[in-house]
Formats: sequence, structure tokens, C-alpha cells
Amino acid sequence: MDRIKKLYVDAHGAIDALLKDADHEAFDLAAACVLANGREGDATAVVLVAPPSTSKTEMVNAFSGVKWTYEQTSMTAQTFVSGWKSGSSTDPSLLARLEKKGKTCLLNKEFTTVMEMRQSERDTVLAHIREVMDGSLSKDFGTGKTVSWSGKLGLLAAITPAIEIRWGAHTSLGARWVWVRIETPSDAESRVEIAIAAIESDDSAKVLRRELKDATTKWLESSRSVPSPGMSEKSKLYLAKLADRTAKGRTEIPKDKDGHPSGVKPEPEGTGRLARSFHRLAESLAILRGHAEINAEDLRAVTRAALDTAPVPRAKVYKAIAQRPLTIEEIVQKTSMSKSAVNRTLKDLEQVDLAVSEPVSTGQRGRPSEKWRVV
Repeated sequence: MDRIKKLYVDAHGAIDALLKDADHEAFDLAAACVLANGREGDATAVVLVAPPSTSKTEMVNAFSGVKWTYEQTSMTAQTFVSGWKSGSSTDPSLLARLEKKGKTCLLNKEFTTVMEMRQSERDTVLAHIREVMDGSLSKDFGTGKTVSWSGKLGLLAAITPAIEIRWGAHTSLGARWVWVRIETPSDAESRVEIAIAAIESDDSAKVLRRELKDATTKWLESSRSVPSPGMSEKSKLYLAKLADRTAKGRTEIPKDKDGHPSGVKPEPEGTGRLARSFHRLAESLAILRGHAEINAEDLRAVTRAALDTAPVPRAKVYKAIAQRPLTIEEIVQKTSMSKSAVNRTLKDLEQVDLAVSEPVSTGQRGRPSEKWRVV
């Protein structure tokens, strides 16, 4: 494990050399996704979310040298399986080619383009990805040919926050998808410092990218055969409860034609697939960090990903009231959200059994109040 720890330090040093104020935990989660897809077990998908021209593309590119990864930026309804056949016996389907090459993790740094497709084509692509993540895909063609595939193929993708406006597409991707929102400075001073650092490293950026790619490749490929770390019963229970909260937290609330809650109780997705994804990420994080057992640091990173997987307003409000019960005014102050947005979000969390309000005394007659807490 000492060698893995050294390679971990080398990889993080390389990303620091290329990027100022890199989000190291997000980098670890991306690496954990790639490693999980290179080991035995179900496929795992992680989506890195950040504004354009930030670090998400550099992070995805860093893993392109790992021998079980494959870069695929363009995705259409014909990407995974193809009914076309040339004069040769070679199957042109991407899935068949990847299986032959031993590639089990796709890298896509432009997943936003999928979300910007026409709805019919986007729905087809997302349906194919969901089936691939589940381990099998079958498609009939007008020629009478049926193409079937079974195997393993995970995904590390990058996308802009525009995904928020297509939450329906987000939830249709499947239960194994986990989101990681890369932390990027928003204050003017930090943004200027990042721009200055980019200018100063302009001449050496190509070399720094190659060094990051080399360091990351050594780190991941050396970790692939490391025995699985131990996991306590306490950690197992924690991940199970985290999967339950996450499934509830990203559940869509049924709305009427005017966009108001319909009053119908929403039904969250099952917890099994999310739980397995969280376990795979926690296990891979422990391996990559040189831990003999999944520990609090690894669980903290997975918890961050779980919160990132929920809609931003829900995650903000949930984190605020998870610390202690708060009034609506206190939540507004803590989250910088409008009062109406906080009210809507609290009602959403209440609908999925993640938050509840309790009356509190204000000490003033006729001035009842309430505080919200997590369930």
C-alpha cells in the first residue's frame, strides 16, 4: 500500500501543477469511478458537473491513458450498436469493438451535447446508455438483424450545470448514476488568480497534461489488482442509509399541468443499485488512497457525491437543516436562496420524507413559528 500512497501523492502533485485550486476530492471520485470499472463488479457512472472552461475536461482527459478506458465524445442513437455490415465479418458496433479490446470505461468530456439533442434522439441515446449500464443491450433493425450485447461498460462524463433544467432527463439515466459538482471559486479575486496561473503555465501546459496523464495511469493501473479493502458493519449501514436518502432526494415531485405539486405521493427509486454504486466508489477510494479499510475520509467523499446527486436547491437546504433545526428565515440567510425558493424546496423535501417542521414558541402571543429539521 505504500507504493499506492506514493502514486496517489504523485498524481495529486501533477494535477496541482496543471490546475490552480484543483478540487482534489472530485478528482479522487473521478478516479474511483474509473478504477471501479476496471475491477470486478457492476458498472459505475460518475458525471462531473462544472461551468465551461473549468477543470472537468482536464480531469476526464487525465484518465485517457488508462488501458481499460476509451474516449467517446460523440454519441448518437447508432453509437453503441449498428445494423450496418460491410463486406468483412467485422462487427462495426462500438460495444463489440470495446469488448474485444477489453475497454470497460467510457470517457466523455462533452456529455452536454447529448442533453442538447432533439428529445426523441436524446431519449434513445439515454435509453441505450441506461441499458448498457445495466449490462445488456439488444436492438432490432429493419434488415431483420438483431444485435445483442452483454457485458460491462461504465462511464466518466463531464457536463455543464445546464443539466439542471433537464432534471427529467437526469432521473431517466438510471439508478447507478452519481453526480459530482466540481467546486470552482466564484469570487473575482480567485477567478483572476486562476486566469493568471493559466497564462503563466501556457507554454508548459502540454507537458503538464502529459505528466498528469502518466501519473494518473500509473496510479490507476497499479491499483487495479489490489485486494478489496475491509468494511465495518457501521460503514455498511451508513452507505445503505445514504443510498436511501439519495434515492429520495433526487425523486421528481409529481406536478399538475400548471407546475404545482399534484398532491400525489412520489415514489422514490429503489436503493439497491445506488447502494452498490456507493460501495464501489467507497471501496475504490480506499484502494486509491492506500487504506486497508474503508474509513471516514472515504465515506465523507461518497457523502459529498450523494449530496451532489440531488438537485442543487434540495442539497443546499438539506445541508443547512442537517446541522441543526432552522426557521425559514434562518435557512434563507444560510443558503442565500429566496424565501419562496426555500419554501418550495422544503415542501419537496417533506414530500419525500427527508424534512419535517416542528412548532416552536417565539415567546410572543400570536407569533407562532416553526423550525425545519431532517428526518
